[in-house]
Amino acid sequence: MPKPFVHLHLHTQYSLLDGAIKHNPLFERAKSANMPAVAQTDHGNLFGTIEFYEKARANGVKPIIGCEAYFAGGSRFDRERKQREETGYDSVNHLLLLAMNNEGYHNLMKLISKAYLEGFYYKPRIDWDLLEQHNEGLICTSGCLSSPVSRAITAGEIDKAWGLAEDFHGLFGDRYYLEVMRHGIQDQEIVNQELFKMKEDLGIPLVATNDCHYLEECDHDPHDVLLCVGTAANVADEKRFRFDGKGFYVKDGDAMLEVFHDHPDAVENTLVIAERCDVEIDMDTYHMPDYQVPSGKSLEDVMEEQAFAGLREKLGMAPDEPFEGDKGKAYVDRLHHELGVINKMGFPGYFLIVADFINYAKRNGIPVGPGRGSSAGSLVAYGMNITNVDPIEYDIIFERFLNPERISMP
Repeated sequence: MPKPFVHLHLHTQYSLLDGAIKHNPLFERAKSANMPAVAQTDHGNLFGTIEFYEKARANGVKPIIGCEAYFAGGSRFDRERKQREETGYDSVNHLLLLAMNNEGYHNLMKLISKAYLEGFYYKPRIDWDLLEQHNEGLICTSGCLSSPVSRAITAGEIDKAWGLAEDFHGLFGDRYYLEVMRHGIQDQEIVNQELFKMKEDLGIPLVATNDCHYLEECDHDPHDVLLCVGTAANVADEKRFRFDGKGFYVKDGDAMLEVFHDHPDAVENTLVIAERCDVEIDMDTYHMPDYQVPSGKSLEDVMEEQAFAGLREKLGMAPDEPFEGDKGKAYVDRLHHELGVINKMGFPGYFLIVADFINYAKRNGIPVGPGRGSSAGSLVAYGMNITNVDPIEYDIIFERFLNPERISMP
């Protein structure tokens, strides 16, 4: 059995057109290679997080949720691709972040969301300002050759590199690690030698990673083709982007110890970090988005108002016209019954959210169907303009859509 080891820098197929590791084979590899945990750190996104988390747990492997974020050299709001000579920084750098706990996971989600909403320029970028706001519960490393610290070292800006390392260490404290890799690349060894000095002088611990992009060594060539697809290049093009060496695979602990025989602490620290990371995602509780209602009104009040107002409009009634006769009573009784069930099950906010985006689509010429599946059986949905099918007219029962005896999302 190989020595225990945890890969903390790993790209799955959710690093689009860059990573080639699928979840199920990854966990089989982890179990057979004595890896108690494994991290997913895709480029700039958390797309595969839930799938990764569930499959890791199902396979008895501890999931470590992370991301190799894109880090802006200046402000995330900067929309100019300035040269390093002009600014002293590359416009897009890499930064490895790992969630230690649920607070860290929530902060990671905030960082990546703001990267897309506020910092997107070629890539979804975070910046120092966001890190200051949302770093709690996160572990940060000095990163790969494309990180701020590594790029400063390879540019010969040693003082700047040390200053950056001290800045990150000052922000993250004992949650900051110096990340070392060895793939036979000359620049990597130049960076590593400087990081080894930082470890001694600044007291920042090392951690060994392998920047995994494919599962087995034999997967190098298929991965190379994937890179060609992602960069619209031909395999035969000598000037195209490619990985140096064939070592970016999921090595076992023995192989990593052999690579870092002179710094076994860097390998041991992968286990230390894995022990520090423990995110628990509640997969059984519904978490509804907040729907903002006017002051003094409840979600239930607003839903009822919208349902009755919309139903009157669809039936050709005046806004305050009473429902009369047997048919009017049938509509009122059905509406009150449905509203009671929806309120009891805690779904009024959900109905209001759905009505909001469905009606936005209809106002803006975005095609919307008349009603999918059993939702056509809801008079509330009809009144709120979510569906266009009158369940009273077509004698469709509500209980197929929502039933208090069967607790599930509508």
